[in-house]
Amino acid sequence: MNIRKSEHKNELEEKPKGGTPPPQCCDGVRTITGMATTPADKRAACQCVKDAASHQTTLNDDAAKSLPQKCGVKMDIPISPTTDCNA
Repeated sequence: MNIRKSEHKNELEEKPKGGTPPPQCCDGVRTITGMATTPADKRAACQCVKDAASHQTTLNDDAAKSLPQKCGVKMDIPISPTTDCNA
C-alpha cells in the first residue's frame, strides 16, 4: 500500500478547535487509521499526519490529540507536529 501525503491531507488539515469535529475531518482520521495496517504503512501514515499538523500554525494541541476520540476512532498515531514516526 502506498499512502500519498496529498491524498488525505486536506481532511486532517481542518483546524480542530474543540467541540464536534467536521465530518470530513473524522473521515480523514478514519481513512488514515484504516490504511495503516503494516509497520511501513503506520510510519507513512504517521508522517502524513505529522506533516499535516506541522502546516497548521494555529493548531490547538489538546484539540488535535482528542480528535480521534471525538471521532470515535482508536488511532495509535498522535496528531502532533513533533511526533517521532520512527518510534
